[in-house]
Parts: sequence; C-alpha cells; structure tokens
Amino acid sequence: MISVIPYSKKAVLIQWDGPIRKNTLSEVNLLNQKIQGSGMEIFTETIPAFTSITVCYNNSNFAEVKLEIEKLYRQLDLTNEVVEKRKWKLPLYINETLEESILHLLNTTSQDFYEELLSLTFTIGMKGFLPGFIYLAGLPEHLHIPRKSTPDRSVSKGSVAIGGSQCGIYPKNSPGGWHIIGNCPIPLVDYNDENLSCFQVGNEIQFQSIDEHEFKAYSNNEWSMKMITKKFCYE
Repeated sequence: MISVIPYSKKAVLIQWDGPIRKNTLSEVNLLNQKIQGSGMEIFTETIPAFTSITVCYNNSNFAEVKLEIEKLYRQLDLTNEVVEKRKWKLPLYINETLEESILHLLNTTSQDFYEELLSLTFTIGMKGFLPGFIYLAGLPEHLHIPRKSTPDRSVSKGSVAIGGSQCGIYPKNSPGGWHIIGNCPIPLVDYNDENLSCFQVGNEIQFQSIDEHEFKAYSNNEWSMKMITKKFCYE
C-alpha cells in the first residue's frame, strides 16, 4: 500500500512503508512509469527513490492529484507489467585488503568479504546525489556499515562504496562519506549521449573482479554508452 502526502506547494510524496524490498522497487518503478505515461498534464515531473516517488504538478490541487495517483496505483497489474530488467556484469578492481576499519566493523576477512560481494546481485534503486550516481539495493544486513563520521574530501571517479544499507558507484571525483571497496573503471554517464546513461532504475548489477592490467586498459579506453551496453549487458 502507498501513502500520498503533501511535499510542497506543487509536489506530493508517494511513500511505501517498510524496508527496501525487490517487490517494493518493482511497484515504485511501475507506478513511476504509469504516471509518466498517463498523458495527464497535471504531472510535470517524477523523482523515484527506493521506497518513494516525488511527483511535481501544476494547474491542480493536492486532493485531485492524490485521487489520480491512487487511481493509477489501483490499475497496476504486477503480473503483466514489466520493469526493464537489464542485467549487467560490471568490472571491479579491488585492493588485496580492505581498510582495517571496514574489517573491524563487519567482523570479517578481506577474502570472505569479496567472495560474498562478487556473488551478490544488486538492483539499481535510484540515481542521484551526482548525475549518474547509482544507488544499489541488495546488500545483506550483516554487511551494512555506518557512513563515515567525517566524509572524505575527494573520492575517485568510479569508486564503488558501501554506506548504511546501500552500495553505490561514484561517477566522478567528488567528496563522499561512504567506505570504498573497489573501483569500476567504466563511465556511468556520457554527456554526448541523449539518454545520458545506459543504466536505469530496476536494472540488476553483478560485479566481476579484474586485475590491474584490465583496470588500466578499461580506464584508458574511450567508452560510449553503446559500447558499454554491448560489452557488459548480458540480458
């Protein structure tokens, strides 16, 4: 079930209760598609997240918008409507050992951590913070780790990191407060591409370990979104 509540003078928040789950992500994405494809002029923008959608509107009022959203939600057919389920296997360059602080907080070894990480399938739950920043759901609870109390002033482009219950990939050099666990050397955005990125909410991602030679080769390559899709998208 959803709750539709006022968010600002011209926006509402659609909120799902409970923790991040795959079926919740599916509902969020399906309803987001439904609103965007409704053709209703009152809706001007949608901003999906893990368990919510912010919907901006004009020429209407909260009561009318709430009524229309709830109507669209009741029309969802979760058995027939399909969110794009592209699957990716992305390269991940990892150091031989994790930071001692990470190992201490997780009570694990570097080898055990990476063996489990590479076996996981993540789902893109949302994008934001920076253009192309990917938030990944699917980190097991025993691998959750608090964000750094003091953020790093500079996190390298392509850094894969964990913070709280999520995993994420930094699309550019930037400050960041998550714990770095590796680096993905392919670009997440292409400003010359009309779609900006080939990675979409609802896509699934697995990581595949690469060595230093492969990391340098990937880093030095001139990638387009089309090339990335052809090489790393397998379904």
